[in-house]
Formats: sequence, structure tokens, C-alpha cells
Amino acid sequence: MSESARRTEGNGEGGRTPERASSEVRSAGGKPNELVQNGSKGSLLRLMLLVITVALALWAQWALDQRKHAPWSFVAYALAALLFAWVFRAQSWGPRVRRAAGDAAGQALKWHLLVPALVLGGLSFPLFEGNRFTPGGTLLWGSGLVLLWLAMRDKAYGGAGLLLRLRAGASREGIRVSWTALAVMGSVLIGAFYRFHLLNEIPREMGCDLPLIYEDVKLVLEGKYLVFFPIHPGREGLFFYLAAPFGRAMGLDHYSVKFASACIGVATIPVLYLLVRELFGREAGVYSAFFLAVSRWHVILSRSGLRGILMPVFVMLVMHGLVRAMRTGRRAWFFWTGCALGLGMYTYNAFIIMPFALIGFLAVHALVDRGRFLRRHWMDLLLLCLVALFVFIPLGRYAFDEPKMYIYRVATRITSLESQLPTQMPKVLLDNFRRAFLMFNYVGDTVFYSNVPFERQLGYVSGVLFILGLVYAIVRWRREENALIIAMLFFTLLPTVLSIAFPQEVPNATRASGTLAPVYVLVGGALALLRRGFFGLLPEGRHSRVVLGVRVSDTVDHHFARDFKLDARYLVLLVLVVLLASEARSVYPMYFDRYVEHLTARNYSITLDMARAIDDFTDDGESYVVVRPYWYDGNAVRAQLRVEEQNWRNEYGTLHRGTPPLNDLEGKAMFLLHPEDGHSMDVLRDVFPRGVALRHTNYDGDTAFITFYGER
Repeated sequence: MSESARRTEGNGEGGRTPERASSEVRSAGGKPNELVQNGSKGSLLRLMLLVITVALALWAQWALDQRKHAPWSFVAYALAALLFAWVFRAQSWGPRVRRAAGDAAGQALKWHLLVPALVLGGLSFPLFEGNRFTPGGTLLWGSGLVLLWLAMRDKAYGGAGLLLRLRAGASREGIRVSWTALAVMGSVLIGAFYRFHLLNEIPREMGCDLPLIYEDVKLVLEGKYLVFFPIHPGREGLFFYLAAPFGRAMGLDHYSVKFASACIGVATIPVLYLLVRELFGREAGVYSAFFLAVSRWHVILSRSGLRGILMPVFVMLVMHGLVRAMRTGRRAWFFWTGCALGLGMYTYNAFIIMPFALIGFLAVHALVDRGRFLRRHWMDLLLLCLVALFVFIPLGRYAFDEPKMYIYRVATRITSLESQLPTQMPKVLLDNFRRAFLMFNYVGDTVFYSNVPFERQLGYVSGVLFILGLVYAIVRWRREENALIIAMLFFTLLPTVLSIAFPQEVPNATRASGTLAPVYVLVGGALALLRRGFFGLLPEGRHSRVVLGVRVSDTVDHHFARDFKLDARYLVLLVLVVLLASEARSVYPMYFDRYVEHLTARNYSITLDMARAIDDFTDDGESYVVVRPYWYDGNAVRAQLRVEEQNWRNEYGTLHRGTPPLNDLEGKAMFLLHPEDGHSMDVLRDVFPRGVALRHTNYDGDTAFITFYGER
């Protein structure tokens, strides 16, 4: 009837000979992979160590999350990280394009443009008096910056390279899109979902900062172009200028401010990809972009409407520009790094630490290369600082005029301006650093608006990769750009560590938001190393062929052949996909369930409901609020008024018969009361015997406030 035959062709088409099977696996950089040769005893040992490394790290993070065996968890983490560093001791982070550093001496500085630029900058400085971007001062300042760019721009730099790359990406059949571009676009789409889904509903309450940010954006829309926004405690203004167009197009409200920060959060994802691609190659860049897209920390920050969302992206821009400048030697990249450094000072007060981070890195780098880079590019570094100072001119003028106001917020955390400093400051600093470092994997920010209280800041998989990557970078601190990554991590952590006057605020996710850049650089680099490590250690599968022969009769004979390949590395890819999917999936319940549960009154907005009650009564009469301590935020109520004028301020500490507003009240009136304000309720019932009181409840059915309606 039928018969089948099975044969395996080890050296058939597409198969590998024993000689090829034992050949060295070459890294993408083109050099022999020093990890192992497939099939050797060393290969098996390293493979076992790598499996143990991953298993130990995963168990350590699980144990930390369960709050079980804490000492052993840290021991396991340390052992896993050291094994990781040993297994990959001879490996680079990943393939990357090395560019010969240009010689600064070969790039003529255009002094005939530089000198006028400095003159224009000097002339613009006094014109920013009064904390305003005046037309004359802005014109001189902007013109000087353009001249600075032209003075530093070398002939080899320009848009021609970009045009050539765009032409190379196109063909007669259409535009070719690389797998990395598709992967980054996918990460951007995932990140956009997590940042815009139910954005109007979560978070619903404005809190204490958003009403003031709302007022700052409103000033921009009213044509008051301030350099520094002094509404207590004072804020840098770049975010307000970026949010203003959204407020103009969508109508300025809580949602438009959050929408602006969410857009910045999404735009940060491809910026991180460009940075990591420059450092470690495309694969690591794709991983970093994905993990940032699904980062619980960055998702919460992106949806908050706070200006701290600008901190990570500007740290990334400074790092990217500096790496490009060091590798190419082009003054144009020193210029753009200076611009990013100077403009970053307009983002968030924690960015003040970045000039110190740059100095610290250059000092360490000078030790590594014995000062060769500094000797060769000292002029370029001076120009970088010059550009940063030039960009800082408007804000520098305000800092010159109002130094106490400019530095006020920072001073309250490191001096006794608001709170008494502790007596044992070194001990407090060490404890602050300990808690700040543990926020990544153990206990994070305790503030409900910035985090699910006490939850680690990183995800499960990204937390593991961060520890592995960090120890690897520390062990190899002299190689590649590891010193830059470590320096940026250390210095961007300082804004929360240095909260000496308020150590109970440590860790603070917003002040430490700059660490998102070096953290996810390490995460992407570590995963790329792991993937390459497993692929280099596991033997490549053998091609086989299955042949099935079916004979119906002497004249009818059919044969079916199928090639297949058994490759253990496919299992690695499957595990990788599962881990990435689990990291992405874990964000949804964390944010849309647990985060919401920990918000005040489970995301109920009392100020929004109060504003709506006032708006609804506007056409009937006057509304009044009886203020009791710690329950009423008038700024938040006014920011959410849509019918009543936003300068409404009918607020009273107490109510007494015969005193305003009861003494001369005519017609209808509405009073908003705290549910425990029995005194005011008694007074109103005495004045308005036929008045009506309505309870407004939150999501739990508890009374949030009472509206009392009376008429004379």
C-alpha cells in the first residue's frame, strides 16, 4: 500500500560541515567572537554560567518583590551581576560604527563670525531685564546664536548626508524600511497607547502643581513671554512654551497640559534609540526604546503634566551630542551639545546638575586616556561651554537680577531655608543615596501621584537587566563610553539624594527622572549582550530533510520532501519575546488599576466637581466657598472653571450672621461647605430657613462636599 523512508542529510544543501560547525562565530563588528568556539568544553561551561546568571537575577528580583529573604536576594543579585561581567569580560556592548575623531586643528574657527556673535550676546544681556523675552533682546540673542553655529560649522557637516541616506533608502520599488525602523515605530505606537489611553480620566485631580502650571501656560497664551515663571516656588519655562500651542488648539485645560507632556514622553522614545544606537548598535537601541515605551516610571511621568518630563530627553540629547562629538571630532556636534546643555537649563531645576556631570565625566575620561582627548579638543570643549552659556543668557539675566528666587526651590532642599538641617549630615546623605539607589529595584517613590507607593521604579525584566548592565559597566569603566554612563547615572541621581533638609522625600521619582536616560541605556545594552551571548554559545541547528514516498500502483508514485532546521537558538528568541511581552503587559494593571486605586479618593476629583457646581449655578446667582484648612484648593477650582470667570474668589474662612457675604446678600446664592462644617450649616439654615442642602459624593459614596442653596 505505502511505504515511507526517512533520511537525514547533515551536509546537504544549506547544511554545515564539521569544519564550519567549529568555525569561530564572528561578532557584528567583524572581529572574532572571543566568547567561545561552538562545541568546546569552555562553551558548555559558559553557557551553564550564563543560564545560572539569568536564573539567579530573576529569582533575586522576585524575592525582593515578595519581601522575602532580602539579604539573600542582594547576595544573589551581586553574584549574578559578577558572573555576567565575567562571562562577557572580553565582549563589547554591541556592534557600532567607529568614526575617526577629526582633528580640531584641521577645522578653522571662523573668528570673523565668532566675535560678532559674542558682541550680539553681550548686547542682548541687558535687554532681558524685567524677566521678559523682549523683541530686541530676543532678536540679538537669536542672531548671535546663528552666527555661533556658522562660526563652528565645518564644511563636512550639513544636510547633504541626510539627503544621501534618504536617497539610498529609496528604490524603484519604493522606500525600503529597515527592521529597526519598524521596531522603533512599533515601540512608539505602544508607548503612545500607554501615554494617551484614558488620559482625560487618569489622573483626574489636578493636585497642587498643575493649577500653577496652568496659570504659567495661560501667561504665555496672554502674550506675557516670561523667561522664568516666579509663581511659587518659581519654575523654568520651556515646558510652558511647548504646552501653549496645545492649549491654543485644544483649549487650555487640565487635559491639554497632560496631552503636551504625553507628546513629549512619546517623542523621547526615538531619541533614546538614537543615543543607544550610537553607543551600542541598532539591536541595543531597539531594546532600550521598547523598554522606555513600557516603562511604568516614564508612563506616569508622561501623563502627569509636569515639566519634569523634559529632563530625560535633554539628558539624552546631551549624551548623544557628546558621544558624537567625541567620535567625529566635528565642532558642529560640540555646538549642538552646548545647545542641549544650555536649553536644558530651561526645563527643570534638577537639570542644574548636568554641567557638573559633564565636568565629572571629562575628569574621569582624562584619567582613562591620559588627557589625550582634552589636549586635542580643549578648544572645542571651551566652545561647547561658550554655546551653553550663550543659550543661558536670558535665564542668566534673571538669575543675576533675582538670585534668591531662581535658586529658591533647590535651596529649600539643601539648606535650612524651610526646614532645620539634620545634625548628622554625612549619615543622612549616605542613607539618602542608599534609598535612592534601591528605588530602581526595591522601594520606589512613596508619593501616590508619582508612583504606586513603595513600588520599584523599574519593571521586572528591566530591573534585572539594569543591575546586570550596571555592574558590567562598572567593571569595564575604562572601556568604551562606560565612564559617561556611570557619571550620568551618579549625577542625575543627586537631585533626589541631596534633599538633606527633607530626607523623607527620598526617593523622588520626578527629581531623579534624569536617570531614565542612563538606566535604559544599560537595560538595552545588557539585553543585547545576553542575546548575542546565547546565540554565540548555542550550536547552530543542522538542516534535515524528511522524504515521504507514497506508491498507489506501479504507475503512480508520489514523493514529498520537506527541509527543516532544529535550532536551540529559536528557543532563546521565544523566551525573549515572552519576556518583552510580559514587561509590556504588566504596565496596564499597574497603572490603570493599582495606580488609580492609590490616588486620592480613587481618582475622584473634588476640585473638578466643585468647579462644575459653580459653573452650573453661574446664571442663577453668586457662589461662595467656606474654606476649612487642608481641604480646599482654590487654584485648582479656578483653573477648571469654564462658565464662571476664572478670577472668581468668593472665599470665606467662616460664616457669621450680619457679616459678609450674608449681611448684604440678595437673590439666590450657593455655598460650598466641608461635610464636617456644622457651624456654617447652622448659620445658613438660620439665615435661609427654606434653603436646600445637597450632598456630593465621591466614588466610595462618602460625602465630598455640600452645596447649600438659599434665596432672599
